[in-house]
Parts: sequence; structure tokens; C-alpha cells
Amino acid sequence: MPVRSDTFREGAVGVCHGPRCRDYGGSALAGLLQAQGFLCERIPCQSLCSYSPVARVNGIAVLRASMQKLAGTSV
Repeated sequence: MPVRSDTFREGAVGVCHGPRCRDYGGSALAGLLQAQGFLCERIPCQSLCSYSPVARVNGIAVLRASMQKLAGTSV
């Protein structure tokens, strides 16, 4: 069952900026998303550190998020 969160604006991609996600590419991923024109928000630690970096699209967690994985979601 997907983990859900409604803490960010609809249509935004939330990128976890907890310490591990940030260190494992979360900051870079957020930068790439913004550079390509996506609405991107920094979200607090999602407690999914083993799967970092973590993003949320439409409230659903994308584990080990990358541009390739996000391209396959409904962003």
C-alpha cells in the first residue's frame, strides 16, 4: 500500500530534504526538476531513509527517485 501525504500543493513534486535523502541526491533531483519547469517543493523527512532519495507525486511516494522514475509517473 503506498504511503500518502497531502502536505504539499496539488501538482507539485515533493522531494524529501531529510539528511539522508539530501545526501543521496534529493537536492540535485529538486534542482533538475525545477530546471525543467516542474513545480517542486522541499518536504521534510519521510522516514523512508532506506529508499533515498524519496519524492512524492500526487501524494504517493516514489522510492529511490530519479528523473527516469519520475518520467513514468503522472507528474
